[in-house]
Amino acid sequence: MSAPDERLTRIEAELDRLRPTLCERLDKLERTADKPPAKGITRFVAWMGPALPQLIGGAVLLAIAFWVKDSVDLAIRQQQLQLSYATEMKEQLETMAKDKATLDEVERAAVLVAGFGQPAVLPLMNELRHSGNRTLGAEAGLRSLAFMHPEAVCGLVLRVMKSPTRTLGWEGQMVASRTLAAASCASALPELGKHQRVVCKAVQDGDKQGLSALVKDAPGVTQQKEWLRSLEESIENLSAASLQRCKVP
Repeated sequence: MSAPDERLTRIEAELDRLRPTLCERLDKLERTADKPPAKGITRFVAWMGPALPQLIGGAVLLAIAFWVKDSVDLAIRQQQLQLSYATEMKEQLETMAKDKATLDEVERAAVLVAGFGQPAVLPLMNELRHSGNRTLGAEAGLRSLAFMHPEAVCGLVLRVMKSPTRTLGWEGQMVASRTLAAASCASALPELGKHQRVVCKAVQDGDKQGLSALVKDAPGVTQQKEWLRSLEESIENLSAASLQRCKVP
């Protein structure tokens, strides 16, 4: 075989050897050309590679850190706000406690205390432990709260009325019953009815023994009648049914 023939034979053999590899490469290029280029998140994921989990973990930790910081800041702001409320309420409560404060002054201070919302229910209820202008003035604040936060007022006032410790006097009990009516506390009707029956018996029979279970003081006959009228008006305002009024001698 001549030299040209040998070279031609070698070239053909080399082409036969390379033909499968070339075909595979051409097929791969054609498939790649048919696919649309990666976009958006796919391109980003492909670009990040193994570093992507570390990036996600760092982002989650950063978000948690910001959330914790915001929660702490919010708690601090709430405490500062409560302290501010307590300081400002203290000034108005001191006005209510003044011996020579008029009823108008006490009522004005009570309404300002009520402006602090639900946190004002407890300090105003505490004022009912006293008597005179201090108790009657607190009613103005409690009536305001009865419109703004009726559920909070109903729950606390009714719990105080039911308390066996007798923390209120007859004036405080009278204001409490009117406050329940102002807050439309229909659930208080059984308790108000119980009080009405006890006071009615005291007025009719002169039996004050039952009153000791309701109040810490000993109201006179005139005071008992005033208390009774207040109870019956509160029950009538809360109840759609006719009220069986007490026959007062």
